[in-house]
This record gives sequence, structure tokens and C-alpha cells, in this order.
Amino acid sequence: MARSGTTVIQQALQGHPNVRSSMDELKVAPFFTKGIAVFTVSGVNDFERDNGYGVLIDALSMIPCGLKGMHLLGYGGTEAVPKATALANGVKVAVGSQAEAEDLAKAFETHESLRDVAVVRIERRDLVAQFASLQRAMRSGRWHSFYHAQPTVSDPNAPFECSGNDFHFYCQEAIAIRAAFDRIGKCCKMVQISYEDEIAKDVSKASGRVFQFLGLPVVAPTWLGSEKVAPPLATFVTNTKRLYEIFRKYYPDAV
Repeated sequence: MARSGTTVIQQALQGHPNVRSSMDELKVAPFFTKGIAVFTVSGVNDFERDNGYGVLIDALSMIPCGLKGMHLLGYGGTEAVPKATALANGVKVAVGSQAEAEDLAKAFETHESLRDVAVVRIERRDLVAQFASLQRAMRSGRWHSFYHAQPTVSDPNAPFECSGNDFHFYCQEAIAIRAAFDRIGKCCKMVQISYEDEIAKDVSKASGRVFQFLGLPVVAPTWLGSEKVAPPLATFVTNTKRLYEIFRKYYPDAV
């Protein structure tokens, strides 16, 4: 899910000398809902769906590139850390809803060509902080230290109150998404990385565990260019205490 640490792990993988990766996120639909049928005239062919995902992922992530720089990190690397022999390649998918998670889980459960995919799952236990960070990003346009969009409010720096009803819905969606990823984990090789216990404490160590999981040489991710954007939660959300009360009372198993 967004605001859980997926971007910094994506950048760690993109910059690894033995990894090739697309630079943007991949939409669940239509890639995982239609596969090769997106490009064909007559509709879904079961053979193509069952056997085509590997070559599609390769096509998206293995684009030959002789250029280097942060804007092409996943393809060409940087001058300091150029690309070497490719040992792994892949794409990032950030699931934003229960419906997307269900589509993704169904694809993994149905299609043989996804069974060989290794999944890096990033999870943030503190749904209050994750929800508030998402609300702040949507209001301010400050999604990452390297990417700013137009703010949607007149004063993006002003503290704000989060809707309790919206938070209830968000928690329900998050719990359903976690359950869908549990199903995916039964279909393929998966590692789960914790935002609180690993990424927030030592992103280099967290990256190293991902590299090891994928059978890659463990190297220091010196190319990382993403910095934490959101300030402490209580400085920009006025009803933090109430949100945590809701979280602990109604969703104790998600804490």
C-alpha cells in the first residue's frame, strides 16, 4: 500500500547492479486482469494468459539502455554504480484497494506463469500513520522528496483533521489487502519487510535482506535518493489521539 516504504525498497532494487526494473509502478488492471489479451483482437486466450506473464514482465523491465542516471536507475544504473550482468528483474505494484488486491491474488492463484515470481511484500503495521501520511500527500502534493504534485488545498502546510469514517473504511480495506497478500504468499516465494522494524530503522539492512532473498550480491544501496517527507504525525494531524483510539478499539488484530 502507499506510504508503507515501497518506494525506497523499489529504488534499492532499481539501483542494484544486477537488477533490471521498470521505473514506474505497474497498474494491477489491465496487466493482471487481462494479460496478453490487452493487445489481442479476439479476446482472452487461456494458453497465453497462463504462460505469458513472465515474458510480459521481462518486456517491461529488460529494456536495453546505454544511458545512466537516477531517471533511468532501473535500466542503466548510475555512473558510480553501473549495471552488470542481470540476475533478477521485475516491476513494482502498489495495491490501493481491496478490489485491486483481489484481482492480483486471483491472478497468482490462477496462472502458472506467476508461480515463479518472487514477491517482496512491504507492510506498515501503524495504519494511523500510514493513513495520515497518505492524506497529507494528497493534500500537499508532496509524495516523495523527489516528486511534488500540485496541492489540492490552499494551505498545504496547515494541520488538518482526518475523517473518522474515512479511517474506518481505510482500515477495512487494508485488512482485506493483507488477507489477499496472504493468499498470494501461498502461491509463490515471498518475503515480508516491515516498515517499523526494518525500513525505518535501517534501510540499508532492510535492502540487504531483500537482495539476499532474491539471490543477489548484498551491496550497500549508495544510490538511494529518497528521503522521508512527512514530519512527526502529531505536527500535522489534529485528531491523532482519536484515530489511535479507533484503531485500537475496532482493529486490535491489525495493530
